[in-house]
Amino acid sequence: MTDTYFAGRFGSDEPDLAADWIAVQYGKVDFDRRFQRYTENIVGDERFLLSTVQMSGQYNATVDPELVVIASTSVGFRWEVGGESGDHAEPVLFQPGKPYLAKVADSEIHAVGLRTADLTRTARLLYGDDRLEPTFEGARPTDAKRARLWQATLEMARSEAERGLLANPIVRSSTYRLLAVSALESFRLAGEPAERRASAAQQEHLHRRARQYFDEHAAQPITVDDAAVALRASVPELVSAFAWHENCTPDAYLRRVRLQLAHEELASAPLADEAAGDVAARWGFTDVTGFLRARRRSFGWRRRGPGPS
Repeated sequence: MTDTYFAGRFGSDEPDLAADWIAVQYGKVDFDRRFQRYTENIVGDERFLLSTVQMSGQYNATVDPELVVIASTSVGFRWEVGGESGDHAEPVLFQPGKPYLAKVADSEIHAVGLRTADLTRTARLLYGDDRLEPTFEGARPTDAKRARLWQATLEMARSEAERGLLANPIVRSSTYRLLAVSALESFRLAGEPAERRASAAQQEHLHRRARQYFDEHAAQPITVDDAAVALRASVPELVSAFAWHENCTPDAYLRRVRLQLAHEELASAPLADEAAGDVAARWGFTDVTGFLRARRRSFGWRRRGPGPS
């Protein structure tokens, strides 16, 4: 896949230049005559963007978005869309087909933009509905708990961006999915939310049962296929459930359980590395060096040196 990562900064006190920049990123915008300055730091790829915006002055801007935008704003920002209005007190979602009015007074905005095609794909996989066209019932989060969920996800993504981690395509893919799922779960979708929540609940139930199965049978020569048979599920269903709840594969989870159990066995009776290799092999780790490295990375274990412990 072509890497479409971008990172940049824009700033202008010319309303036409600022409007052209915003049109490329978000959609058409009109500023009133009191516009002073627009500054933005932005990173993203073909699926999403993450930005911090400084809007100076006291003015109004009407925006017709071409992607789903979720914004957390500072004091001095008010919005109106579709009969709703609000301010900085909670995150707000803007979506294509619903122009909104932003009332700005020296505001800072932390925003996520989600491309419609990619958000649609994620929603269909998440809820098991190949016909789903995700539109949202309103601009506000479903409730305070979901607002906090979104804010925590946003802060994680911002931290990654500040550390330059989003330049890594693996990190970026994981971050996109977390943002997209958090948006879908934090803001109320139009249509048949009860059925979609039921689908999500089924995934959660399958994930919980699969974890229990792996935890209880890790000492046996089981695979993900055995778990699927035992739970009367398909392997893709297991993969989907673990991707949603663990951000890993079922195989990776099983390997993690076995690493934990091997570590506990060695911790209860410390052995030389050569003997430790026998324990590792018993739990399915044939690469002793790799096992010791994984143990150190996961549990902070260090090889004992000479002398008293």
